Amino acid sequence: MLQDIRDRAQSWIMWVMFVLITVPFALWGVHQYFGPGGELVVASVNDRPISGRAYQQALQQQRFRLQSTLGSGFDLDEAGEKRLKQETLNRLVEEEVLVDTAATDGMVIGDEQLAYLIHGVDAFKVNGQFSREQYERWLRSQGYVSEGFEQSFRRSLLIGQLQTGVAGTAFLTKPERERLVGLQDQKRSFAYLAIPVARYLDQVQVTEQQVEDYYRQHPAELMRPEQVDVEYVELSRQAIAAGIAVSEEELRQRYETHKSSYSVPEQRQARHVLLRLAEDADPQAVEVTQARARELRARLKAGESFEELAKTVSEDPGSAQAGGELGFFARGAMVAPFENAVFALQVGEISEPVRTPFGVHIIRLDGVRPGGEKPFESVRADVLREVQLERSEPVFFEQAERLANLAFEYPDSLEPAAKALGLPVRSTGLFARTGGSGLTAEPKLISAAFSDEVLQQGHNSEPVELRGGRVVVLREKEYQAAAQRPLEEVRAEVVTRLKTFEAATRASAAARAAAESLRQGTDPAEVARQQSAEWVEVRDAGRQASELDPAILARAFELPRPQSGRETPGTAELASGDAALIALRSVTEGQPASAAERRLDQVYGRLLYDALVETLRRQADVEIFSERL
Repeated sequence: MLQDIRDRAQSWIMWVMFVLITVPFALWGVHQYFGPGGELVVASVNDRPISGRAYQQALQQQRFRLQSTLGSGFDLDEAGEKRLKQETLNRLVEEEVLVDTAATDGMVIGDEQLAYLIHGVDAFKVNGQFSREQYERWLRSQGYVSEGFEQSFRRSLLIGQLQTGVAGTAFLTKPERERLVGLQDQKRSFAYLAIPVARYLDQVQVTEQQVEDYYRQHPAELMRPEQVDVEYVELSRQAIAAGIAVSEEELRQRYETHKSSYSVPEQRQARHVLLRLAEDADPQAVEVTQARARELRARLKAGESFEELAKTVSEDPGSAQAGGELGFFARGAMVAPFENAVFALQVGEISEPVRTPFGVHIIRLDGVRPGGEKPFESVRADVLREVQLERSEPVFFEQAERLANLAFEYPDSLEPAAKALGLPVRSTGLFARTGGSGLTAEPKLISAAFSDEVLQQGHNSEPVELRGGRVVVLREKEYQAAAQRPLEEVRAEVVTRLKTFEAATRASAAARAAAESLRQGTDPAEVARQQSAEWVEVRDAGRQASELDPAILARAFELPRPQSGRETPGTAELASGDAALIALRSVTEGQPASAAERRLDQVYGRLLYDALVETLRRQADVEIFSERL
């Protein structure tokens, strides 16, 4: 029958029928995909389309930004890619809503203003002057034409106008600021003692009936998760490279040609004092911080210990306790202003205040390790590895393509691909969607192992590209659906849970009784003796006191202020199951400061702006075509 169709397909009647059938299919639904201009539309905002081209360009730019920020750490799995697409589209929708609102409110960016601002961008300047050639070169590198960039830049400026009009003019009244600062910077002094759950564990007896009741009533807590064991074939570029022979002459020639690559860069050892300052801080805050930094530098120049000053003043949590010590580092390890200052200093010299995105720094250079070339013998292994990796690239890609083709041609087995490429078929052992260790910790492999293609259709997976130059194809070996574990398997676990729960209940009851005893006027020392515990004193703790148990700190800030000189008792249940008795001694309000008040205005303005964006988005007529993303 098929041969009959092929024979008749050469006649003009069949060609007419083919056209009549395919044209309606080709045109069906086209108007659903394209806007009035014939361009693919992925969303619309108040009947204004967002084109697929704009979406793809924004998505590519976001990927580029993440790649630039994270470097080799940038590796999105399927869920991450989906999230990135959704966030990009949400941003485009918000931009469209905001531009529409700004235009409706009469905000404009004139051509002269646009040109002036473009001419002021440093990326478009050569020797401090705007360069048309540099501008066009930058546009080409970013995939823009000038009209498209200028339209995008104008939109960004319009949104900036709207944001400044809302966030930049927001303010709190003086009483509001004082109250918020007082609460935010409030300090509390209290004491607490712990009542351990372990004290009551041996007192708890659990019956068989309780175990059976718990097992029956809490099946979701006693489940064995869905698991899969997959067999796989792994192609490794490192393994291919290791098998490539390279002569000694070739290695020495490579070393001589790239000798500069095998040198040690100069390294410098420094320590610093950091005064934190927001990048967008207003001029007054900048001047206050700079003046404080100049004062600290004067103290250091007068002979005060840099190490002690850093411990008491520096606002860098990573180095303050080490006296500001940053160790040795080469160029490229620090932000540019900090790095430039360090490499301009002499050993023992203290810098002028240096402004970076993190704040204002005072830096002292403590040591220098000069750079230099490494001898061939010390880098021979590195040279060999580099040459092998270079030569392995075409072999790796050829074999990866062959692996993909064989896995597709023989979807029910990995043996043909393994045999053709000389690779073993291995298995992972059972693992859940949360992953395991080694290969089964790779998000992409987990996603492929639990895909419909592998579990439902029983086929080989698509090639999975992993970090480190590896490609894996896998298939299901064994699958275990989620199920409640047998009672005998979980009996000990259930007994432990029941005993711990009852012991924690008794510890909490003891803490509440002790709190009531304090409330009735019992001496705190007597209460501690009764609980066989000791009070831990905490003085002037802030809301962010990370050294304290979060449950104790939170409860201490919930308790009412002490009245008539008497402590306010309270209790807290800790994540460990232990209970705590708390005695609040005093409350000290935070003191308003100009810098803190200004930060509150900025935060308040940002919150107002975010609320405006959310309201405008909710009120807009937004339609998303998810299937086109």
